[in-house]
Amino acid sequence: MRFHIFYLSFIFLFFLNLLFILFPFINNEIVIINEFMNIPDILKNGSIVKLGNENDLLKGVADNLIKLRFFPYKILEGMFFHHHMSFIEPAWLLNQGDNTPIHQYGILVSLLISSLASISNDMLSIESYFKINYGSYFIFYFFIFLLLKKFIKNKINIFIFFSLISLLIYSLGFLILYMTPTVSPLRQIFSPIIIYVVLLYFTNFKKIFINCIFIFLVIYSFYNFHASVFIIFSIILIYLLLLITKKKTCKYSLYLSSTCFIIILVLNFYFNFNSGNSFSEIGIFFGSSLTFSSTLLIVFILGLFYSIISSTDCLKNNDLQLLFLIFYSSMSLVFYAWNPSIVHLSQIFWIILFTLIFWIDKYLKKINSISIFFFAFTILTIIPTAESYFYKKTFYYDKIIDKISVFNWDFPNAKIKSTIDPILIDDSCKKFQKYHINKDIVMISEYDLFLPYVCGFKNKGFYPQLGQGLISEKFYNKALEYYDKQKPEYIFVDKAISNNNMDKDNFGFYSMISDYAFKKINYISQIKNVYNDLKIHYDLVEKGKLINVYKRKNK
Repeated sequence: MRFHIFYLSFIFLFFLNLLFILFPFINNEIVIINEFMNIPDILKNGSIVKLGNENDLLKGVADNLIKLRFFPYKILEGMFFHHHMSFIEPAWLLNQGDNTPIHQYGILVSLLISSLASISNDMLSIESYFKINYGSYFIFYFFIFLLLKKFIKNKINIFIFFSLISLLIYSLGFLILYMTPTVSPLRQIFSPIIIYVVLLYFTNFKKIFINCIFIFLVIYSFYNFHASVFIIFSIILIYLLLLITKKKTCKYSLYLSSTCFIIILVLNFYFNFNSGNSFSEIGIFFGSSLTFSSTLLIVFILGLFYSIISSTDCLKNNDLQLLFLIFYSSMSLVFYAWNPSIVHLSQIFWIILFTLIFWIDKYLKKINSISIFFFAFTILTIIPTAESYFYKKTFYYDKIIDKISVFNWDFPNAKIKSTIDPILIDDSCKKFQKYHINKDIVMISEYDLFLPYVCGFKNKGFYPQLGQGLISEKFYNKALEYYDKQKPEYIFVDKAISNNNMDKDNFGFYSMISDYAFKKINYISQIKNVYNDLKIHYDLVEKGKLINVYKRKNK
């Protein structure tokens, strides 16, 4: 009884700690930091922060310290708006009855976000999206808790699992939680339930389970294509092995699962809800290079899985549950191999960890002392990791909020706090309102992904985020062809771009400490090149605080 209370208390503490970390996001307390070089940052005393060039390195420590605090926001090609708008914009367009050919994270993910926002009588504002995205953590880990409760008998192993998950969240750090929604479990929120049913099926082989799995996987493929493919392919591999080893008569199940696999592929290629995504078209070739350490980690995990299969002899012992988990976990490593970062590792960490915990629980029952030691070690490791989390949050976020003016936004889709002066946004909204055509606008701008959305307008440019779409000469030419064909009457262009003021000098300081500065300069230059190719067809009709408006010449 005492252990049961302790066990439930530990699970409660895990979710309480999760709430402590995520509550500022869910409660709309997070301030959106200005991530654009051409939008000024205003100190609380009213003066403007001068990021300056490399010569300013000789100036005071305080001046350079504020530049270092801004570093992750200013230097990346896309920060908060770049990442989160990939979720928000397609979902918002669905809410507007205007589907887009770009659903990078799945059409059903966009539909889920849109539907949940509509339930609360919200047309999907940033603040409602925060609640949905960060609230998904609690549902996801509750599903995982049910999975563990069903298939893990030794409660110490459950402690280890959630302790390591806590360690992972703290290891990610505040900036990653702030910046990229891909670490959130929203995209795979139903995966633990599918795994649950699959494991039940390999216990009793009831046809109702496998039929439900196949039906759900076909639907789930439009939510998370890769997870669906990996799960069904893992099942197919098991049936093939059973057929080869003549363990079971499973021709029917093999044919059924193979048919399901083909259906998933055909439907997703026919109904391609991400057809307009130029990055996805060739993005598979643009993954980061594997480092020695990341390669070593992959080899280690695969080697460990092989050792587990060899030592347990899963087929001989008919342990198809463990075999399925190993197959699925191994395939999931593709995400990390493509981009070996903690962001991508975090997406698959839970299934790899569950696989190992499942094996430990089933085959190492007598080594409870090792489990207890590992649990204690994990708890102790969390302390310095949590300290690092809050230290970096203080340095890169809290100190900025202390020094920089914070404004309250009150726009149709954004009632948030930000260090970006809303006067600039309001002026842009008024320009959209004055020159829009059926709520549609066309932007040649670094702000093209978030600014129309914030104001309640739809960007009908070549790509939702033009700079990201110009990933090769091929797509640059496609962009020019698009604008030549569409011939938009009005285009809205960055004031900095149309005035030929890229503020390149501002990158001088950052270029001394990171190559990302040159990537950012090239990113904005690509947008400017599109404007330079189009401007002969347009005349300036109105200047703004942030963007200028151009009208197509009557020819």
